[in-house]
Amino acid sequence: MRQEWNGLEFYQAFDVFEPSLKDELIADLDDEIEENLGPVPLYQTKHDFHTHERAQHPRWQHVYGTVQNLVEEFYGKKVELQKSWANKITPDSYYFLHTHSFDIAVTYYLQTHKSTYGTYFNYDGKEIIFLGHENSVMAFDGKIPHEIVYPPSNVLKYKPRYSVAFDYNYVNT
Repeated sequence: MRQEWNGLEFYQAFDVFEPSLKDELIADLDDEIEENLGPVPLYQTKHDFHTHERAQHPRWQHVYGTVQNLVEEFYGKKVELQKSWANKITPDSYYFLHTHSFDIAVTYYLQTHKSTYGTYFNYDGKEIIFLGHENSVMAFDGKIPHEIVYPPSNVLKYKPRYSVAFDYNYVNT
């Protein structure tokens, strides 16, 4: 689904993966965060997660292939993955308004309590929150300032928010 806001394009796809995949991906991410936590925000994998051994498993290759196909379908152009990481949002987490230096930023909402805890955008003096439906993908220009919409701490204590981020550049053909 294509949406436009403030002259900018956003794309979303819903019910992207089979529901049985969720628990396996979350278990992988919990293991990755525990074993390879780096100099990044608390409970975030390193930005080269896609190159780690765990990400080479067929379930992750399925995720990476599906997301890339969706992005190429959304934009009508070939893209190449530059970076990828995952976030586990807990009451201890802290993230902030930021941009990416790549053509396309993508968020896969792996686990959310409510869709209202999606992504906040602030561009040209205007603000909007795009809903973050569980098991959905959203793609947008990475240079648009954005940040995570935090669920309340009491929600995060029993159901952390998990998302996977992907940065792509267009392939010059």
